[in-house]
Amino acid sequence: MMAERPRQDDNPADEAAAKVEDQLQGFVQATKENSGLFQDTISQQAGNKSGKKGSPIDESGAAGEAMSPGGLVPEITNGRGAMAAMLIAFVKELTTGKPVAEQIKSDPIFIAIVFGLIIVGSIVPVFRGADLDRKGAGPFTPRAEIWNGRVAMVAFALLLIVEGFKGGPGLVPGGGAPGGI
Repeated sequence: MMAERPRQDDNPADEAAAKVEDQLQGFVQATKENSGLFQDTISQQAGNKSGKKGSPIDESGAAGEAMSPGGLVPEITNGRGAMAAMLIAFVKELTTGKPVAEQIKSDPIFIAIVFGLIIVGSIVPVFRGADLDRKGAGPFTPRAEIWNGRVAMVAFALLLIVEGFKGGPGLVPGGGAPGGI
């Protein structure tokens, strides 16, 4: 008499895998909905009041949804900051041979001014009701700016991790020219 093989649909491993797959699909769908990438226009992103008179400040005087974690202002500001950080880190590493942590220690006022200007330059147009669905020239569109900012955020985080493990510059082989360019 042969032993009866368990049916595949009774296998606990298959049931667990199906449950994980369902949870993963739910997570992917929620991420798509919350990322703003599948919306037709940037104006549908939380906090964008483009084309409307006045500012996105609500009746209570709070910045409301424009400044919320899923809002438009943090997305734009963080992306622009990360793009500037990558550019500055590369140029400074190339010219000085210093990793990011040493760059920050040696020039904190310059960094504070640059990022202060980025923050102000990102917030003011949103609060003045600027049209964020403007057409860009060639590849320079609002959607491309958001994507580039997201890539720069990930790249800068990876740069900090690499430099932390390496204990030195992570962008330029050999750490750049010690005497500058």
